[in-house]
Amino acid sequence: MELPSLSSLAALESVARLGSVTLAARELHLTQSAISHRLRTLERETGLVLIEHVGRGVRLTPAALRLARAAGDARQLLEETLTSLAREPLRAVLSISCSPSFAIRFLVPRLTAFRTAHPELDLRVAADDVRLDPAHSGADVSVRLRTGPHLGLYSEKLIDELHARGFEVAVETNGTRPAPASLDWVCVSPKAGAPLVQTTGSELKLVYPQENAPPERFEQLDFRHFFLQPMDGPDTEKNTELAIDYCLRHPRWRLSIQTHKLVGLR
Repeated sequence: MELPSLSSLAALESVARLGSVTLAARELHLTQSAISHRLRTLERETGLVLIEHVGRGVRLTPAALRLARAAGDARQLLEETLTSLAREPLRAVLSISCSPSFAIRFLVPRLTAFRTAHPELDLRVAADDVRLDPAHSGADVSVRLRTGPHLGLYSEKLIDELHARGFEVAVETNGTRPAPASLDWVCVSPKAGAPLVQTTGSELKLVYPQENAPPERFEQLDFRHFFLQPMDGPDTEKNTELAIDYCLRHPRWRLSIQTHKLVGLR
């Protein structure tokens, strides 16, 4: 059964509590006819007889009085809840989106200390492995390890914490943002037409061939390793031959193969 409208219940509760349609109309800032209309609406919504005529007057039926008591109890509970909430200090919400493994291994051991240090914050954690765009995740902080070149998600403090727990931190980026100096391994995979800000690192991996991104443009940069990775797509076989030929003619470059695609894992 669907619940009746709250406005109709409020009218019934007010009439029963004050014992008068006139006083109820005054309390709710309505006309007497509007109160009567709401009571008739409540009868239609509930299928109950709520008003009975006695002489020239009317009175509420036992069913109406029982329903009015329930509405009054609900009204009192709402008032008490609102009063209690008004006394509580406002707590800011910090929402974190991360993988389940990161939540279990990194966040959970620190929750007690965090809540002690920041009792004013209401921490909410959404743990899943869904690949997302951090800019549109709806979270204040999004943490995804090994899921793409989102360097903006990494902070020096996070890297220090991972180092303290024995982890090495490696990222792959398109190089359009500078990488933190404390990273253990930085792989830059530049894209044609995109600005290249990160010009040093552990390896440079260039998808080949790319129009307007020849290897000669990058080979003077400060990287320890230089790799050519054949461009995937309908011409993968041809692009692989071109990459092999270039590497043979330019020994500084080595071939990078996506073995997971060779065995059918995508």
